Amino acid sequence: RAPASTDLRERVLEINRAYFGNEHPEVAMSLFQLARGAAEAGDRAASADYYRQATDIYSKIFGEDHEKTRKMRQRYVSAAAAAANLNEVARKNSSFTSKSSQALSMYDEQRAGALFPEGMVADNRQLP
Repeated sequence: RAPASTDLRERVLEINRAYFGNEHPEVAMSLFQLARGAAEAGDRAASADYYRQATDIYSKIFGEDHEKTRKMRQRYVSAAAAAANLNEVARKNSSFTSKSSQALSMYDEQRAGALFPEGMVADNRQLP
């Protein structure tokens, strides 16, 4: 489930598209806000896609060499590179990640046993 701020940003984008059309600076700014929100939430692929869409709009409106287009393109390239790097790391380390998850699970179970002796539960519903 998307956070409320993302829902609000998506609604603003819908309104701006309905009012201004698909290729307007206000639509690009809505996409920029969604890109920032996605990046903050750790969704690098969505962030890159929103930046790409905003870049396309600025390119059509202002031209390829305009400062706004160049800045948005830089953000898009950075976000796309981060998403690609993350995917590559995940792909290369999938077996490591699987083994790490298993080890962390075992560690968490041992730690939980030490922190919460019999008769106690981790969510503090029962206390001795």
